[in-house]
Amino acid sequence: AASPGPDEVTNKDSMILFALVTLPQLMVCDEAGFKDLYKSTILEFSSFAPSLLSDIVTTLQKNYVCLEITCAQVGKATFMLGDWPTCQDLTAFSIAGYEEVSKQTIDAAKVDIDVRAIGMLLEIE
Repeated sequence: AASPGPDEVTNKDSMILFALVTLPQLMVCDEAGFKDLYKSTILEFSSFAPSLLSDIVTTLQKNYVCLEITCAQVGKATFMLGDWPTCQDLTAFSIAGYEEVSKQTIDAAKVDIDVRAIGMLLEIE
């Protein structure tokens, strides 16, 4: 197969761009998840294995509450073959070292999350 021209977008380009847009928001919710996904989708993309996709989706799904999105908003990819992680909307999750933080706590802590997100974005060069 011929190499893509300079103006052609590849699946690899699309995935890296998606990761660069999504991951900074994830860092506010789950720093360990951010580091794992950054490593597998950006730093080590050349050795990316499709089998990792299920783990990536699971990591994203467990952070939907913090990202303020739902399973229904995201939907299920029709192109996936094999097992796709079952999405369940959570009512609680871990944040800032506290386990099982409720949605009510998240609503009250949105200012803190926003401040942390601003700080993270300021660190990006």
